[in-house]
This record gives sequence, C-alpha cells and structure tokens, in this order.
Amino acid sequence: MRRGRQIAGLEHLRRGCTLAGVFAVAFLSLGCPGDPVHKPLTKSEMTVLQVSTPSGQKSAFKNERDGILYLRVDPGSFEMGCSQDDTLCEDNELPRHQVSLAHGVWIAETEVSQDAWERVMNYNHSTVRSPRLPVDQVALIEAQRYCALIGGRLPREEEWEYAARAGNPRKTYGADADVGWSVQYGGWSLHPIREKLPNAWGLYDMLGNAWEWTDSRYVRFTQPNVDLNPVNVPAFRWKVLFAARSGLAPQKTSIWTTKVKAFDVLGLSRPYRGLRVSERDGFAIDGRIRNLGFRCVIDE
Repeated sequence: MRRGRQIAGLEHLRRGCTLAGVFAVAFLSLGCPGDPVHKPLTKSEMTVLQVSTPSGQKSAFKNERDGILYLRVDPGSFEMGCSQDDTLCEDNELPRHQVSLAHGVWIAETEVSQDAWERVMNYNHSTVRSPRLPVDQVALIEAQRYCALIGGRLPREEEWEYAARAGNPRKTYGADADVGWSVQYGGWSLHPIREKLPNAWGLYDMLGNAWEWTDSRYVRFTQPNVDLNPVNVPAFRWKVLFAARSGLAPQKTSIWTTKVKAFDVLGLSRPYRGLRVSERDGFAIDGRIRNLGFRCVIDE
C-alpha cells in the first residue's frame, strides 16, 4: 500500500515527460529524467519591500507563485559545524570550519506549508493534512521540482546553516521552547508554521518542526561535496544520501551506512539533546519520510 501511494504521488511529476520519464516515475520513483524545469521569476514578480526583523529592516518580496515571503540574505562568512558552546556534537558535525558565501540569496521566511505546496503541485501526501502545517513525505526530486517551479532551488547545506545562524555563532538562537517545536516541547507531530520566534534575520522554524532537505550530498565535512544529479543514478539511488537539517527530533541514521530504519528515523534510539543549529542527517534521495520537508532559496 505504501509503495502504491508513492507511485500515485510521483505520477504528478510526469507532466511534460518523455515516455522514458513516465517509466522512471512509475517504477523508479525518481520523476522525469534530467533537472527539474526551472521557471525564473520576472522582475515584475519580485517587487521588493522592507520588512522588520529582530536585527532590523531587511529586503523581501512575496512570491505570488507559492504565496511565501522571501527575505534577502547577504553574502558573508561564518564557521560551519559544531558550535563552540556545543558539547553534544556528533562526528558528522565536525570539524568546525570556515565557509564564505560569495553571493546573496533570497530565502523563504518559512518552511513550505501544505497550502503553498498544493498551490504549486496540486497534490499532497503529508502525514497529517492541514494548510498551515509544513508539507512532509516529500522526496528530494519533488522538493527540487517545487523550488524550480516557483523560480528557485533547494539551498545548499552551507547556505542553510548560514541563514539559520543569522550571524550567531552559538548552538541556538534562543530557548528551545521559544524558537522551535521539538519532541520536548510539542511531541512528535509537526506544528503550524510561524508559531515560534524567528531568528535574527526573520526566518521561522530554522530550528525544530520539519527537517529540511538541502541540495547537498550527505558526506563528512572533510570530503568534497561533489555535484550530483540524483535522477542520473537510478541504479544506485538507495545508496545516495542528501543532507537534511534542523527537525523536531534528533535523527538517528548512520552516516556511514545506507540503512534508514523506521525506529531510528523517529529519533527514539537516543535521548533528546535540544535544538541545535549544526544538527544534520542524511536521507535516501527517493525516500519519503515523516516530518521531512523543505524551504527554497532564489538566486539574486
């Protein structure tokens, strides 16, 4: 039954595909071959305004394609990985290292809600249905396609952490109960977007609530994060992991194996460790996981 639901949902991706693409959707759960069709925003679709954030005024615009506000993140440098005040880091968060981003982006103020998802994709296979809940049960290719259709892309892992930290080198930007939904404060279920305090740059749920796909391979920080188009590796798709960040519960998948067990994905196999900005994990590219969603970025 679960496999049937996956195929039914992924069939929505076959619009405009070749016959080979339809085969890929139905049997490989990977969507159309090649990159998702990107539809850049026009200047008339990017009317910039000023919004108030905890750190002051920031440029933003409302993307009418999905109804989400996108805030500008300026280029800059930061230390990525285990925060200096964090004593709970795991090996996959080490070593802490300097990262410089040469280009700014526009990043979604919130995780993609089910309302926004249905507006763009016209279907919804989330665990619990509600317009203001983050969409979940989304495979990587589906998240990539959504972002392409609204004129953007998934953030790379370093872009995500840079935006989440918002200039703060500490492991969190506030008390857990104030800034994010977690298993300690809200249980195992997702919660409506924008109900907790934002970070300094006005971004909500960068800690807690849904885990968020990134467009980066899940590798050690000491390994090169080579570009890889997941739809070009169908024969090995279960061995390809992409990174996800944040989340309401600490995940427990093995970074150096490809097994993702239901018991571990729920985070039940280790104690609650608090919301931490460097928390990361990896998921199979065609996997639909409960509480795994995403947000998009748009290039300048």
